[in-house]
Amino acid sequence: ASAQLEDISDINEPLQKLSESVSSSYYLLEDATFQMRNLLDDLEYDPERLNFIETRLNEIKQLKRKYGATVEDILEYGSKIEEEIDQIENRDSHLEALKKELESVGKDVAVEAANLSKIRKAWAKKLAEAIHQELKSLYMGKSTFDTEFLVKTDPSASEAPVVNGQPVQLTQKGIDLVKFLISTNTGEPLKPLSKVASGGELSRVMLAMKSIFSSQQDVTSIIFDEVDTGVSGRVAQAIAEKIHKVSTGSQVLC
Repeated sequence: ASAQLEDISDINEPLQKLSESVSSSYYLLEDATFQMRNLLDDLEYDPERLNFIETRLNEIKQLKRKYGATVEDILEYGSKIEEEIDQIENRDSHLEALKKELESVGKDVAVEAANLSKIRKAWAKKLAEAIHQELKSLYMGKSTFDTEFLVKTDPSASEAPVVNGQPVQLTQKGIDLVKFLISTNTGEPLKPLSKVASGGELSRVMLAMKSIFSSQQDVTSIIFDEVDTGVSGRVAQAIAEKIHKVSTGSQVLC
């Protein structure tokens, strides 16, 4: 067809240009065919290699079902397992590192616990004075209120934090065991609040404490359970006035 087109290309110029275009395309196709044959000749079909690749792809597919949707997830899981194996095989060194870290944290905790105890003791003095003033307004002016701080030592615990040279028992609330002490009459020794105060006195002490705490904290509701137990007359009137004062800033339920 190319030769026939070339024979008639002399008839006019358009046919001549078309003939040249066909000839050029023919040689381009010839060159492309030659290069394609060379590429096919260079390709080597390796059944073993193909089988290896298919096997690996199948293994990756199985791993994805167990350990993650992507190759990255599988590799991350593999790294995690390797780390766990390393910790098991080298557990002694890891335990030693954890022990040192625990000792370091214990020292830091001991410092913070001691600071917390110091702050508590400073505020306890202010609290005692504030409660005394509240009790005076509730006709318990002869009362003395104080706070006792105890620290439970734990000499048998080798990992216990050390405060002031003593291993102490640490809880989530610190190292202090706190007791509220009260003396309701002049000259009487301070004793635990729960063992000294009568029903009426205990009600007034609790009212005094809640009054103070409500002014220091953002408290929306306060519940007084039987706050008027064992009281009457002017004491009951003082309690009512105190509750009314507290109710101006919080909801009070009695």
